[in-house]
Amino acid sequence: MRTLFSAALIALGLANSANSAVVYEWSGLCTDGCTGFASAVLTLEDTYTPGTALSLADFSSFFYSSSSGAFDVPGDAAFVSLTGTLPMESGNLSDLVVDFAGGGTIFSSFSTGSWTSLFASVGVGEGGTNGEWTLRPAVVPLPAGLPLLLAGLGGLAFLARHQRKSI
Repeated sequence: MRTLFSAALIALGLANSANSAVVYEWSGLCTDGCTGFASAVLTLEDTYTPGTALSLADFSSFFYSSSSGAFDVPGDAAFVSLTGTLPMESGNLSDLVVDFAGGGTIFSSFSTGSWTSLFASVGVGEGGTNGEWTLRPAVVPLPAGLPLLLAGLGGLAFLARHQRKSI
């Protein structure tokens, strides 16, 4: 019984220490160099507050994909700079420039909805319209369910103990 209770407390402590990254998804209509839609996922550290200016310390990863190719950072290039502000909520357009090492490797989206990308190292150069950033909803943290789990386990332990005493 004590072992079960200890394991539940350890699980609760581990769950409370987990941090959730801030993730933005982007899509835009290709009009130059690609067809259909292009998409991207920008993952920022959990310390980033949506709606505030970005800094290099906020960056975690960036993935871009279209009909003409894909690009991943870190992976295909080293990160250099990140400027702009992302929206506080989904659906808002925003100016953003993500600049990477590798000679002319850059992704830009603008508040007008237009966007461009040039990833020279993998031969992707394109642009388009209707670019929009969407803030991915935060995952509901596990600790919200753990108190219910602990209460249920405690209730089962109480019932088991009560049944042993009445026999």
